[in-house]
This record gives sequence, C-alpha cells and structure tokens, in this order.
Amino acid sequence: MKAWVLLLMVLAVYLLPCAALGEDEAMAQARLRLQALDIAVSDALAGEVEQAQAVMAQHMAKAGMRAEETTPGSTVYDLLIFMGCGDYSQDTGEWMPTSDRVYAFDAEVYDIEHMYARFLRGMQAIIPGIAITDVREDLSGMAEDMNFSGVDGMRSVDFCVNEHPYSVTLESRGDWFNEDMIAFFMDVLEREQYPGKLHQITDNMDQMVILFYGSDADALRLRLALQ
Repeated sequence: MKAWVLLLMVLAVYLLPCAALGEDEAMAQARLRLQALDIAVSDALAGEVEQAQAVMAQHMAKAGMRAEETTPGSTVYDLLIFMGCGDYSQDTGEWMPTSDRVYAFDAEVYDIEHMYARFLRGMQAIIPGIAITDVREDLSGMAEDMNFSGVDGMRSVDFCVNEHPYSVTLESRGDWFNEDMIAFFMDVLEREQYPGKLHQITDNMDQMVILFYGSDADALRLRLALQ
C-alpha cells in the first residue's frame, strides 16, 4: 500500500488545491525547480501527485470547500511530501524509505511504538555514508493510558552512528513525534563532523515534517523553490 494514501486527509486542505494555474504548467515548473537542485522527479511520482490532487479536489468540491490556487511552489511541496514519505511492503507491511534526498512524515505518527526507529531509517536514507545501527526504543517510562494532547511520560532511544553510541530521553506525547529528536540528531551530525546539516523544510501550515540533508545554501534554494 502506498504511504501517500495515508496522507491524503492531512494534505487535503493545505496541499491539494484546484488547478487555477493549470496542473500541467504548475507540475512542469515544479519539476524544473527541483531538477535545478539535483532532485529528480520521475514521471511515475508526478503522476501519483497529480492523481492525488485530482481525487482530493473532487472531495473538497463535494464538501463545498474552497481550495487554494495551484502554484509551482505548492506543487514542489506536494512532490517533496510524496517523494519522502516512503512506502509500505505489500508482503510484510514494513515501511521503507523511497528517497535519498528528502524524508517526510506526518508528526502525528501511525506506528507509535517505532516512531523514532523509523525516523532513524529516514536519516540513514538521506545522509550519504552514515551507518545507523543498534536502534532500541524503551517505552517503559510511558503511561499505560496515552495522553494524545499532552505529556504521558518519557521514552528513550539508543542507537549507534558510525559505531559511536548515542542515547536520548524524550517526553512522550501520545502519537505525536517529539521534534526534540530532530534537534538531538542535528547535534549528533555535528559531533560526527558531517559536512552538511539536517534542515527542516516546512511552511508551518500543517503537521507534515520535511527533512533535507545538505548545505545551508542548498536548503535556502529548496525553501525558495517552495515559494
């Protein structure tokens, strides 16, 4: 099952507008913007995004909701989400990354027990040469009854980066990803002396998180492509 199917309801209001500009034109310009950053967009991915846009536009029209105008920037955002959200194996149900440039996820996580292990798999996919091993999540500090609107205990994550051990303890927030993990991993990359940085690319309009590894200049260019 495609992971983007699980994202459609989250993206409906913010990311999937009607085609006032023209879907073909917006998609073509969005692909050129990403190509300039050496981020390739396959015809198959472009088709998936256009299909999802059409489906959600229909649902929104039926619900009497007014959609925003499609722009190259909004289409770049859609492409990054779909590119980075990964996929699920039809045989095992296991999540797998599908991009080596961006990792994207919904901050309200589906797999609560393994949310940080999955995050680290996403980091493994987009950071060249990194080896993340021995990942363990300890949920023993969490309350039995999760608090989906606040803190319900603590949870810890242990892992190795290039054979160097790291450990972090985070507030547990029900099914919500604690973004302190992103800040901690940024520090890990600095300690490991990686030349690039982990950048959070977001328009602060929804609960999707897009992460990109590269230089400050590349991250700025990617943010400009979203405008």
